[in-house]
Amino acid sequence: MSEIESGLEGNQAQTLSARTDSLRKVVIGNLLRTENPFRLYHATGIDTASPQPPIPHLPWIIALLTVCIAALCIYDRRRQLYNAKKSELEQQTATISQLNESIRHSEQEKELLRKQAAHTLQGKYDELGQGKHIYESVMAGGQMKNISVEDEQSFVDYYAFSHPDDYNRLISSYSSLSLRHTTFIILRQLEFSDSEIQRILFVQPSTIRNYRLRIKRNLRK
Repeated sequence: MSEIESGLEGNQAQTLSARTDSLRKVVIGNLLRTENPFRLYHATGIDTASPQPPIPHLPWIIALLTVCIAALCIYDRRRQLYNAKKSELEQQTATISQLNESIRHSEQEKELLRKQAAHTLQGKYDELGQGKHIYESVMAGGQMKNISVEDEQSFVDYYAFSHPDDYNRLISSYSSLSLRHTTFIILRQLEFSDSEIQRILFVQPSTIRNYRLRIKRNLRK
């Protein structure tokens, strides 16, 4: 039985080999009969060198692609313009915010300055009020005994405020004057005698003579 099967397999192999040789000869013969024996074929048997049929609607496809490219270019340009406008708007918004912040700080500074000015004016009014009180007391026969430097300065300031022309004329005649010398000159301008000034300032006669001497040295030449 095995010998029969072996014989059948041998016959089949010989038959397959014979058919392969026959097919090879046919293919070689066909290639030899063609103008170009090295021409390649697709698996479908269509010659790649032969002209292909035209693609339908090719102009419309090209036009559509052109329109799409143009639309993309326009979109990109508008996007760039939008980003530029957005950046400019953000910068303007930041500038406005900075200006608002500066205005707010300016308002705060103005309010602070207003309060300081009001406080300064109130203090000046108080000083002038104190100076007026001392001035009226002196004119009524009072003294400036044990008076503080601040009160004496308020007396001088009130006289300068109430008699600006006389005060400026007196001060301009001297190069420099101390507070006490200025008070002495004002009292002399108010027509008080040396003895009365001695009583008002509660000082010795020698002190009055010393005032006169030093004031004379400060006269402008």
